[in-house]
Amino acid sequence: NIAGSNWLRHQSAEGISNAWTNDNDIAITNNSWGAYQESDTMYEDLMQYGAEHLRDGKGRIYVFAAGNDRDDNGNANPSYMLNNRFPVVVAALQNDNTYASYSSPGANILVSGYSGDYYQNSNTIGTTTIAGDSSNSGDINSQTTWDEDTKENYTFIMRGTSAATPTVAGSLAVVLEACPDLGWRDVRYLIAKTAVKIDSANASWITNASNMHYSIDYGFGKINAQGMIAKCTNGYTNLSAEQNLSITKDFNILVDDEDS
Repeated sequence: NIAGSNWLRHQSAEGISNAWTNDNDIAITNNSWGAYQESDTMYEDLMQYGAEHLRDGKGRIYVFAAGNDRDDNGNANPSYMLNNRFPVVVAALQNDNTYASYSSPGANILVSGYSGDYYQNSNTIGTTTIAGDSSNSGDINSQTTWDEDTKENYTFIMRGTSAATPTVAGSLAVVLEACPDLGWRDVRYLIAKTAVKIDSANASWITNASNMHYSIDYGFGKINAQGMIAKCTNGYTNLSAEQNLSITKDFNILVDDEDS
């Protein structure tokens, strides 16, 4: 089942709170929008509430677009809304399993989903549109739906990380249908453990301290719903409760004037 919220048209703190925290039964919130270089902690506070209380305490999953600013040297990190432990931040893939030319990188990206680049040079996403808002005729730069779509109710040009994000949200919905008892942390863990490494020649890939592959372009890789389901239906035990650790260290380092 799908529920919609038109928060973008009438933006307010009350509106986003209603959309994100008011319904216990909504498992996943897809957020194909973003904020840039903001530092308001309100978004994290709302996501934390949803993670701790909704879905009968198992937590709602908040899925976000990483952004479309690679061409302008953009990065997903400066957005505090995307740079905390709750959102599943999604990068965009072309059909050849390389990142879309616009897809913003970032150390906070968790996973990648398909979107395409530009419909003139790449397979993009087909979807519904406002009736009569697309064109079923013309050349490659003007035709935006199939010839058979006589009522022009569809389009094949949906793209951007805003298109990749719902593909990941939909994949996670399939996972939760198979394994409804997964907590929000389990979902993130299984995403990371099963994501498929792609574009292996890309220089951004590293092996992290947990011996897992990671890239600021792709996160842990391409979403792998089948792999997640295989793990969660084969004797998987949910992660133990979170632990809060506090570490204090006095570095006692002098900083030269020229470096301060």
